[in-house]
Amino acid sequence: MDKINWGPNWEELLGGEFEKRARDRNFEAMQKEMYGQFENTFMMYLPRLCEHCLNPSCVATCRAAPSTSVRKMA
Repeated sequence: MDKINWGPNWEELLGGEFEKRARDRNFEAMQKEMYGQFENTFMMYLPRLCEHCLNPSCVATCRAAPSTSVRKMA
């Protein structure tokens, strides 16, 4: 089995270190000064699909849970 060199949870910041993010093709047109401000960001939004958990914690913590937007499907 090969040694694992990298994975999505390798670092706490899923966006990666600045050196890795600086080569991102999605940010090529962005000014480097403005892009460097992301270094001060401590949290990034990472959308996740529903895993259909048996006891989902997202339903308990969601402020919209009493409405029909988030609910446990049987």
